Amino acid sequence: MTIAIKDLKQGSPAKLSRLTKESRETRPPSRFTEVSLAKKLSDLGIGRPSTLSSIVSVIQDRGYVKRHGSQLYPAPLGFAIAHVLSAKFPDFTDYGYTAEMEEELERIEENSKTKLQFLVDFWRGKDGFEKLLEGLRQNVDYDEIGKLTTIDLHNGFEVKVNRYGAFLQDPKAEPNEKGYVPSAKLDDEADLWEYRDAAVCRELLENATNAVGPRELGVLAAGEYAGYTVFAKDGRFGAFLQAVHPDQLKAEAADKKPTAKTPKPVNQKLPEGAELDTVELKDVESLFAEVKLPRTLSPQFFVGIGKKGPWLGRKASAKAKRAVFVSLPEGYDPRTMSLEDAEKIWKEKQAAKK
Repeated sequence: MTIAIKDLKQGSPAKLSRLTKESRETRPPSRFTEVSLAKKLSDLGIGRPSTLSSIVSVIQDRGYVKRHGSQLYPAPLGFAIAHVLSAKFPDFTDYGYTAEMEEELERIEENSKTKLQFLVDFWRGKDGFEKLLEGLRQNVDYDEIGKLTTIDLHNGFEVKVNRYGAFLQDPKAEPNEKGYVPSAKLDDEADLWEYRDAAVCRELLENATNAVGPRELGVLAAGEYAGYTVFAKDGRFGAFLQAVHPDQLKAEAADKKPTAKTPKPVNQKLPEGAELDTVELKDVESLFAEVKLPRTLSPQFFVGIGKKGPWLGRKASAKAKRAVFVSLPEGYDPRTMSLEDAEKIWKEKQAAKK
């Protein structure tokens, strides 16, 4: 409806007759549940009734989305992956493209198009995936990737995501001698909405800065690293143990750099269930036992411990041009496990992929 105001012109004086103050709080949209997300995908033409539930499961299994009760929320990894994919693969991540692919699959089901035709068009078409990948390989911009995997919390703080997890940072803070700004590792279950308040972020960074420093556990009495002093440390990527050679400790005490011949420190992951401020030497001596890792079990299999825990590797073969690695299930120690254990685990891992 239009209301005409007589003799109203630009620049006419206006008199305030009434002023009302109202308080309103902006609320975020309601979070998806598994049911509402499946319905939204269906409305967009993505997925089929038989695949919608598996789509919702996969994004949770891969850590892109977490769940509180019945509500789903994007994890930091999900944000980072979405930013990179939408920037580098805009056509393939478009809702419309996914819906069109569903129609293509229906044509295959109706025999109006063959599987081979579909795959050739997808891979080698005018704007096919092969051409896109080749262009990306030739122009890798790591600074851009770093920006895409950084989440601005719009409160002066940001979250950087990498293969070690998600880290809260203050981009305006002074870097240390190694060029790193103060950071705090977020829990894998972190909901970024909980960090919208700058005071919460500030407190978390202060707590991380004042975290437990290196704590000496004692000297190893036997094994390959006998004489090494073990410390419990809190690093940028979580708690860990470090065995340091006596020569390095002497050099540090004299405020000197260790010589090139000084053995490097040996790091081990803190055992599951152990706490940084209470773990004792007797609890971790076995981690620095005589057995040297990686350890070869057979011409095909070898085991070791990495930053993400114990792993099992299978050497390159005629079928696999490179070595293949899988995580060891809980309860298996690479220092003591047998070849039979390795073969059993490998068969189970391969069967799970089928």
